[in-house]
Amino acid sequence: GQYCSVYSETPVSALADAGPFIFLIDNPEDGRLNELLKAPERNWGWLASVAPEAGLNELVRHWRERLIVGIRPHQALYRFHDNRVLSRALGHLTVE
Repeated sequence: GQYCSVYSETPVSALADAGPFIFLIDNPEDGRLNELLKAPERNWGWLASVAPEAGLNELVRHWRERLIVGIRPHQALYRFHDNRVLSRALGHLTVE
């Protein structure tokens, strides 16, 4: 399968080896995925479905564009892939 580090080619590229990574799953019927799905408490990440025409490069570009928030010198790394950060962010959003 194909994969890409979200942090590579960004201002935080020094963290690229630490993740997050986006993987294309060529065979979703592979039984090894079931083991991950049975244990979400291990915080291994999350799965998303992407339309085939989007492709890996478009998906990585999308997340890279949203990775750094704020205006210099008050910028921060938005760890959208961290469930703790995501749950806190969702708590500040309205349903709309």
